[in-house]
Amino acid sequence: MGHRSWARRQATEKFLTADICLLASALSPPLAFFFTYRPSPIASCPHQWPIPSCQIQPFGYNVRRMEKITIAISASSELQIDLQDFPELSSENKLVKKSLAVVKRYTPGILRYLSKQKVLAHLPLYLIEINSQADISETEARRRLGNWLRRKMIRRLFYVLIELLVMPFTAFVALLPGPNVIFYLLFVLFYFHLKAFLSLRKIKSENLNISLLKN
Repeated sequence: MGHRSWARRQATEKFLTADICLLASALSPPLAFFFTYRPSPIASCPHQWPIPSCQIQPFGYNVRRMEKITIAISASSELQIDLQDFPELSSENKLVKKSLAVVKRYTPGILRYLSKQKVLAHLPLYLIEINSQADISETEARRRLGNWLRRKMIRRLFYVLIELLVMPFTAFVALLPGPNVIFYLLFVLFYFHLKAFLSLRKIKSENLNISLLKN
């Protein structure tokens, strides 16, 4: 009986630990949206994005030089555009930092996906390096980038609508250890997709800060 009781306690502890890790995976990315460093526009930037968050750094944010991201444009197809190199979700807040470490350890794919959504929501704040194997002009690069952004916006609108329809059916498990991660993860995806969609609606490719890199 003693061995069975010990085994039962061990199984319970493992279950609770896994549930805490899953909740951390679900809840830490939105917190990172508020506690993470944001890149700020440089003074020499010719285009200023008219979103207040670009002009006013909220309390707790550190002003840094404009970060770089890399977008690859295929020479064979206009539809093949990929966001390759971009900063990962991070935070100086100790609690959020530990939670993100848990997410990165157990679900690195989710962290990378959410990091990409955050970048899409703040594209005007980055210096975008266009990596193309073809010899294209800046005008052509901006045109392709604009088409790509429109496709991203439409897809995120579709995601948001689907998540709005599904979330009410998962709300009843929000207080249940284990299954509750389904609701929280769905909420996190909805939050990031909505932020990206609302930003992509206002972004114009001609106002982005881009530089061409040719192989």
